[in-house]
Amino acid sequence: MSSLFVDTSSLVKFYYPEPDSDRIETLLLGAEHIYITNLTIVEIASALARKVRTGNIKKSKRLSYGTPFSMTFRQAKSR
Repeated sequence: MSSLFVDTSSLVKFYYPEPDSDRIETLLLGAEHIYITNLTIVEIASALARKVRTGNIKKSKRLSYGTPFSMTFRQAKSR
């Protein structure tokens, strides 16, 4: 098993379909440990807000992409 440091752009691809999302999913699901920076939470929110502003996702759908990340982060932090 491997450990990965994951940047925000890769996490966005995991939670929101983009080019290379399949590859990112394979890497993340195969990792034993995943590390992120403290800024990742803010950066994820910012990236999703940008997608709303640019019309890539509807405002009403924003939470459907951000909530799974928040839940995963809380579960991992509590371990």
